[in-house]
Formats: sequence, structure tokens, C-alpha cells
Amino acid sequence: MSNDGKRPFVPKKQPKKQEDTSRFMPSRPAEGRMPQRQPKAQQSRHPRQERRPQSSNRSFREHRNTSVKPQESKRPKQLESETWAYVVEHDLDSGIITALSEQMLTPCRLKAVKDCEPCPPSKRINIGKRAVDREEVQHIVGLARIDRMSSFATMQLPHVLLDMLSKHELYFLESFFNVATNISLKMHAFELLPTIGNKKAMQMVDARGRGFESIEALNEQCNIHAIELLSQRFLEELKDQDLQPRLISLLLPVKS
Repeated sequence: MSNDGKRPFVPKKQPKKQEDTSRFMPSRPAEGRMPQRQPKAQQSRHPRQERRPQSSNRSFREHRNTSVKPQESKRPKQLESETWAYVVEHDLDSGIITALSEQMLTPCRLKAVKDCEPCPPSKRINIGKRAVDREEVQHIVGLARIDRMSSFATMQLPHVLLDMLSKHELYFLESFFNVATNISLKMHAFELLPTIGNKKAMQMVDARGRGFESIEALNEQCNIHAIELLSQRFLEELKDQDLQPRLISLLLPVKS
């Protein structure tokens, strides 16, 4: 067989295909001990962000609390112009004094100074703004409510109020009993007093004439206790702020 000068054709051998072993590999991972996850190293905080020890914070707060002095409570508006008050009760356990202000009979609660001697009912004490002038009172706690007073204070309140008004008998004689008139077509101002009706009020007007010379003359001629009746009316107005007309607003403060 002639070659005609050409190389004979020899077919190349094809490489054997490698079998895909992935088909025979299990789909689940190989069983065995799983590698443990290593904890991440905690990054160091910035020096400014590091917390202080709790004990140091507590000691700082304790030091701060002990170094700050307690502030005096704000003075109630009703007591802005008041300088004196009359004791109703002094609670030695709490150091609280319940009192009535002198000018407008405002019930108030006062904090007594340390080692203060017991203040008896009707004692006149200073409640002014100048601390150097106050002997028994450290500061004003606030206003007092009559319906929340103790049984002792409730019992003493009428007596203290009567003592306060008795010191100004002449003023109330000239400002009320000698000048009181009708407050309506059918009602006289005397009828605002407890137990005084229209008939009794007209008898008092007739007995007054041109004016009573004294409280004693008023009491004798009208068979009443004028200052006691007035103090009872004041007490009713203190208990009921809606009671009208208010003699407290009309007659107080006492003008010398």
C-alpha cells in the first residue's frame, strides 16, 4: 500500500472520563465531633467608656446627699403678708405646729426648731420671712386643712379663735356690731351670726340705738355673747370656703 509521501492516519486515544463521585457522596456532613466555636476576644473599651466601680458611685451619691442641705418649702401665697400666728397644737413627736395666722386666720403647718419647748395653744409665735426673728419656727411646711386636723387640734380650735378675737373686742364692736345693716330686703347682717334670727336681729338693732358703748353693754342688753357668736361664724367660714357672705373677708385684717 503506497503512502504517497503522507504519514499514515493514527486515531488519537480519548482520555478516560473520570466518574463523578459526587453522586455517591452523602448529602449530610460527616458525623463526628463538631469543632467548638472559639469565643471572640472581648474588645477593650475606650478609657472614657469604662464603668466606674459601683461602690465608688454609691459612696459619691451618699456624700452628695449628706452635703446638700434641705431646701425650705415655698411660702404659701396666703401667708406672704403674715408675721404672727397663734398655736393650735404642737405635736412633739413630729415637731409640727398647727396654727392660725393672725391677720386672716389662715390655718397653717409649721416646722418647729430643734429642741423647741412645747408651745401651748393660743401662744403667739413669729412666722415672718426673717429667720432670725423666728424663735420657735424653722420654716413653714404649708397650709392646714381643718377636716384633717387631729382630735386635739379640732377641740382647741374654737378656744384659740375666741382668744384671738377677744384681743380686739373694741375693733369688732366699732367695725361690725355698731354699723351692721341689712344685707338684703329681708335679711340683716346680724342674722349671719349663729342662733340669731330675724326677730332677734331687730331687737339688737332697737337696743343699739346710736351705738353700744362696749361689748359688755352689748352682751347685757341683748343677752348674748357677741364675740363668741362672731368666732363661731368665723369657724363656719373656715370649714366651708363656699359660705357667703364671708365676714372674715369683710372684717379682717384687724385695723388698729
